[in-house]
Amino acid sequence: TSLNSSKGTTKWYPAWSNKKDGISVEEESKNPESLFHFVKKLIALRNKHNVFETGKVEFNNVIINSGEDAKDYKRAISYTVSNKNENYVVIENLYKDKNLTIQLPKNQKINSKEILKQDGVKYKINGNKLSGFFPDRSFLIIKIK
Repeated sequence: TSLNSSKGTTKWYPAWSNKKDGISVEEESKNPESLFHFVKKLIALRNKHNVFETGKVEFNNVIINSGEDAKDYKRAISYTVSNKNENYVVIENLYKDKNLTIQLPKNQKINSKEILKQDGVKYKINGNKLSGFFPDRSFLIIKIK
């Protein structure tokens, strides 16, 4: 009898496939925009900047729209991570494509030094405010003063 023929057992399927679907390590390693390479960049960033392991984290408000229509947006997250030597703002859009605004505390100014950005993120900086377009499930890290 086969392994899957006994009563009450789960029918197992092979975990591998010869289909070129872009999700194998071999396929992902050939695409510089893949999740594989993005995670490698995040790991390298964490290894290079101790602040991402031991820094203090403070959350920032994320706002959609502007003027009278402005409101907090709960499907994106922004936080500042800092220690005595380094300060960064991290923005992650967790849902659909959105125009977002992140307002930092008045004593923090955003430096234009982009650290890590996913394709499609477009933004502008005005003092302690960052506004821009963030595609679904996108990510941005910027150094701040």
